[in-house]
Amino acid sequence: MPTRKTPNAPVKSANPSQPLVVKPCAVSSPGEVCPPRFPAAPQLLPTPHRSPATVPQVLLAHSDPALLHLARESLETFLHCQVRTTTSGLAAFDRTLQGTFQCLLLDLHLLDLPGELLYDLISRTYPKVHPGTLTAPPVVWLGLPADQPRHDALTREARTKALLMVPLNIQRLLHTAATLLPEKSIAPLPTAG
Repeated sequence: MPTRKTPNAPVKSANPSQPLVVKPCAVSSPGEVCPPRFPAAPQLLPTPHRSPATVPQVLLAHSDPALLHLARESLETFLHCQVRTTTSGLAAFDRTLQGTFQCLLLDLHLLDLPGELLYDLISRTYPKVHPGTLTAPPVVWLGLPADQPRHDALTREARTKALLMVPLNIQRLLHTAATLLPEKSIAPLPTAG
């Protein structure tokens, strides 16, 4: 005759290779076994984050993925913004149609669409797609040292804020973008020293 387990004793499985231990519970009848108790799911606390509408959006289009990563991490670390990156001019154009941006950082030499043509397309369509917007976002050009003679022609337009040369000086990028984006209070911009 099987012995009856007391309510405080654990129940073991019949298969010794996979023991089943059930935590004790109040048993109302002699043949009843308590179901296993699983730990409660951890409570998810609300994370203090800002909605995408309140965080300024930046579009960064450049053909070099390493530069995209470096610039995105630098901007998001020191400035209050969310950076969207792409290596394609057409993808950059699509993103400007889908959402609003505080500023654009565009490569002059994108593989599929030259940067100046891309910004011209954005300038013509942006106000039509986003009601209440009169002009396209300001642009910071990312160019090569060979583009230096074109500096005056590129920065003549009021929406053009700067022409930065690649290899990129991160301090210059941050100080240029800080004129368009708010700084984070916990991470001051690095100074040259």
